[in-house]
Amino acid sequence: MVRVWNIPQDRVEACYQTPDLVTALSCSAETHLVIAGLRQGLCIVYEASVDVKLKFLSQVYCKNRKGRKAKGRKVTGVEFMDETQFLVTTNDSRARLMNLQDFSMVQKYKGCKNEQAPIKATFSHNFSHVICGSDTGSVYLWNLHSSRVSRLE
Repeated sequence: MVRVWNIPQDRVEACYQTPDLVTALSCSAETHLVIAGLRQGLCIVYEASVDVKLKFLSQVYCKNRKGRKAKGRKVTGVEFMDETQFLVTTNDSRARLMNLQDFSMVQKYKGCKNEQAPIKATFSHNFSHVICGSDTGSVYLWNLHSSRVSRLE
């Protein structure tokens, strides 16, 4: 369940039921969007209005098309890049750059091992790279628009 809190008044303003356990969430002030990442690889996108209401906008599955991870894995992180793209990290050892216009995948980043821990990928300070830790203790660095990986020990 996603709950919208009124912090000054210490109360819940609204509740929204989700089909699975929420494991990550991110809000964007620029786009007025909220994205909830769920346990089975689903991301639900809500539009937030001024009156503290969330309106369902879309949903996108962040999972592999085939193989043993095709059922979807837990979303461990969601981060907005700007008004056009967001980054989703999942426990299938992938990070995905997604388009906010049509919710298509722009780029997939793989190479790190992320199957158990709640590891979240993030952007570099100038948004030119994606950075993610790994279950193995390494740090991985990808050029934003390339799937080539550099591993830092």
